[in-house]
Amino acid sequence: MRIYSWEESNIAHIARHGIAPREAQHVVEHARSPYPEYIGNGKWRVIGKTSVGRWLQVIFVYPVDEQVELDSLSISDLPLFISGEAQVVCVIHSRELAHAEKKRSRKRRKE
Repeated sequence: MRIYSWEESNIAHIARHGIAPREAQHVVEHARSPYPEYIGNGKWRVIGKTSVGRWLQVIFVYPVDEQVELDSLSISDLPLFISGEAQVVCVIHSRELAHAEKKRSRKRRKE
């Protein structure tokens, strides 16, 4: 199970690209092979569609527990975090794909 750590700076960063946290979470939660893909430096990438069909790239990290600010978690996720029952995901970047990227992603998913 995954839970999401949303710091104000990360929400503001993806908002500059026109992305809402729920959209980024949807893409991560519905990742299809070959994603998530490790891209180095502790970062993972997912490319996929939102619930309304927008193609996004989402970059995230799995922070260690000591790096997670408790106020960045939802109240309902706190017990899962404290018990260790969930893996914390911190989205650090998200943007909509350009037309050519969408085309490549569709082709890659079919392979």
